[in-house]
Amino acid sequence: MSTDIQRVAALQLVDGIPIVGVVGEVDIANRTALERAIHAAAEEDAGTVIVSLEQATYFDSAIIHVIMRARARLRTNRQSLVVVTPSFPAGRRILEIAGLLDSTTSFDSTDAALSAAKAKRADRGTA
Repeated sequence: MSTDIQRVAALQLVDGIPIVGVVGEVDIANRTALERAIHAAAEEDAGTVIVSLEQATYFDSAIIHVIMRARARLRTNRQSLVVVTPSFPAGRRILEIAGLLDSTTSFDSTDAALSAAKAKRADRGTA
């Protein structure tokens, strides 16, 4: 279990904000590792979970479904999920077609997503 998570999705906490960093290729064969990492991030109850696709080299519709399901679950628990867009143009286009790119839930860098998550936490009075 932890081996799969480490290979495709590494969870880290930065100033109390969970960041799931996706590395390499994600498809139906290893999407479960990403789901587990996002679930573990949600358990931190930080208000926001960041999924960074900056280092993803490939993903298919499986990752879109994982992100959409996770976003819905997090909303139920009054949390949000934000996405850091991938560096490869086709990946960005896939997210755009899926409706996952907007100014409040997608960012071009992990630093920008982290700043937004910290600001949101401060607005909620839980800094």
